[in-house]
Amino acid sequence: MKPDTAAPPELQVVWPRELLDAPPEVAARAFARSLRGFSRRLDPQRAKRFAMEADTPLADAIDETILDAFGGVHPKHRLTDYHTFFVDRIAAGESAIDLGCGIAMVALSIVERSHASVTGVDWSDHNLAIARTLAAERGLANQLTLVKGDICETRVPGSFHAIVLSNVLEHITDRPQRLRQWVAWYAPKRALIRVPAFDRDWRVPLKKELGIDWRCDPTHETEYTLPQIEQEMHDAGLRIREVITRWCEYWVHAEPM
Repeated sequence: MKPDTAAPPELQVVWPRELLDAPPEVAARAFARSLRGFSRRLDPQRAKRFAMEADTPLADAIDETILDAFGGVHPKHRLTDYHTFFVDRIAAGESAIDLGCGIAMVALSIVERSHASVTGVDWSDHNLAIARTLAAERGLANQLTLVKGDICETRVPGSFHAIVLSNVLEHITDRPQRLRQWVAWYAPKRALIRVPAFDRDWRVPLKKELGIDWRCDPTHETEYTLPQIEQEMHDAGLRIREVITRWCEYWVHAEPM
């Protein structure tokens, strides 16, 4: 007899219809009270797990709601101002390759503000279609080259002054080996890297302690501490010139040794 491998049923939490018409702050407080009321009915061990298991899907739901409400372009690009880290480290007339460029928000900022030429590489047709639309709308289509491919497999011809890895490296296995590969392929003067911090919040190590997925994205192979960054850069043959810690992330400027 085969073991029962059926997925558990998807339970539904039903909000009263009146909450749709309530002020957002009233609805939010009602939702928070319901979570707290439910957790108080659990024994301490289950309450710990419930609270930490709820953390990621609630954060994801908030993120998706904000993305939809802002028309598909996340306000984090504007509010965290993380593009400036890349823009300020690429000079006019230089070239950059943005590996895993997504919808090319960082690449477009570099083109527009650094006056550099940028090649963006991404595997997703959907992302690249949005990137082309954004480039056309901003009059930057001629300065941005977009290539479809797996950044670990697809080598773009030519060399570049800078490699850009914005929230990409954490998705990669064998990271030092890949960094060495990209340096060999593209002969950059610098690598500009942005990665999530493991030590961003007390919830992260508590989730790990409880055996709960602690990553802010389930596709992450890792999330970083500063010693881990230092070790991986050393193993990749890169010398760290600068590390900035902001917005629960590490931003790294490194150069080939």
